[in-house]
Amino acid sequence: MVSNITQTIDKILHNQKCISLSTYKENGEGVPTPVWFAKENNDIYIMTEEQSWKAKRIKKSSKVAFVSCSYRGKIRRKFKDLRIVGKAEFLEQEESKKTQQRFAKKYWALYRFFRNKNYVFLKISPTAILKEPDAEEACED
Repeated sequence: MVSNITQTIDKILHNQKCISLSTYKENGEGVPTPVWFAKENNDIYIMTEEQSWKAKRIKKSSKVAFVSCSYRGKIRRKFKDLRIVGKAEFLEQEESKKTQQRFAKKYWALYRFFRNKNYVFLKISPTAILKEPDAEEACED
């Protein structure tokens, strides 16, 4: 686990537009999805359609993991072994309004084009940064 969460998150997400967000099925299997995000302090904010599978999985389990990625979900090579884990929570209307402003500021024209009334906003509070061992490291005892 990496010791300084704030600096590491800043490094991983610097100038990035998307994260690969993994939500978890009841059987524990992770489902990664590229999503837009906004960041404030250590908290990450995302938006999704209210009836999306991602939202449904988060309602059942707030456990999530994420890492920086391209718009198509390809994880950046230098961070391929890292995962930031955390807890997601749905935002109330007042906090959702603030988050909409964060998205409008970061994505301006794109956000205005893609937003719709059925979006819900979530806050992800990171709890740890995990480094997955390389295949060679995993074989060593």
